Amino acid sequence: MSFTEKEKRDWLEERRQRNTGETFEKDSASGSNICLHCGNAFTSGTGTVTEDAAICDICNY
Repeated sequence: MSFTEKEKRDWLEERRQRNTGETFEKDSASGSNICLHCGNAFTSGTGTVTEDAAICDICNY
């Protein structure tokens, strides 16, 4: 089953709202970093992590 463009936009907006106000978040269960832009988890070496923010390589292009 594929998602409609509206469903994709709604899902992404919900993810962004959940992370509003949080510049850097570490997922303690998996040790993954959470991308500030898209909200997806990524591991060390597949993104950029600073003191203030984390961004995955996909969003960093």
